[in-house]
Amino acid sequence: MARQKAKFGLAAFVLVTLLATMINPANAASVGGKCTRVGALAKTKKVSFVCVKSGKRLVWQRATKKIATTKNTTTTTIASEKYIAPTTTSASTDDCKLIENSVERNRYNAIFSAFPAIGGNFEPTGTFKVALVPIDWADLPGEPNPLARATDQMNIFTEWFDTVSEGKVKFVWSAYDKYVRISGSAQTYNQSRSGAGDQLANAAIAAADPFVDFTGIRAVYFLPPKDQKVFNESSQAFKDLNLSAPIPTNEGPIMNYALAGAYFDVAPRNYWSYWVHETG
Repeated sequence: MARQKAKFGLAAFVLVTLLATMINPANAASVGGKCTRVGALAKTKKVSFVCVKSGKRLVWQRATKKIATTKNTTTTTIASEKYIAPTTTSASTDDCKLIENSVERNRYNAIFSAFPAIGGNFEPTGTFKVALVPIDWADLPGEPNPLARATDQMNIFTEWFDTVSEGKVKFVWSAYDKYVRISGSAQTYNQSRSGAGDQLANAAIAAADPFVDFTGIRAVYFLPPKDQKVFNESSQAFKDLNLSAPIPTNEGPIMNYALAGAYFDVAPRNYWSYWVHETG
């Protein structure tokens, strides 16, 4: 079962990546092209771009918007460009809704890949608040600016959902701009394969609670230190899927979390497509 689930997870991840390659705005001519100076700006008729570092390359990305920031703030809210509706109508999506009759669907009614859709977590329409929380340990300290390698990933994640939902689903990020220090050793949470890691999630959220406002947060995405080897693949649990119990905070329970491990640090893999896979 574990091997079958791993194969299914990899297949779903590849499918998400292929879909994103076909429809993501990052395939526009200007996005992904070479630029020469981090922070440089460019603008076409409708879209603004910013030069960012991606691995060892400097490339153009769609510009993000910082909202409600002040001199002493520690969070940055990121929103996508507005969805542009198509000019022609498509065939009915009902033709694509394959009925699922898998062992997992029949046995658990929670692990699914087709229809009828199982709801109860993220609704098919709406605006959802999610949080990025960098985490580190004394024996695995993080680099000075954790958001440098995550900001463009958050933006692409948001744009992907905006595009595939035809503007019906919006994500608003709250990103903590420093590492939250978890007590003890990072090796306590060593995880070589993909799966739930509630012990880590509870410790990380408890450490972040004094600094991060979790009001209305629907999912938390943890960012471990760059080049870490403690989490080889990923660690995640979502409502009705592996989460043993809601994780408490001062502002309310957290029902969903995910952490992209070292597997996603190797190009051409990336964080945003993993987050999409888990959230979707």
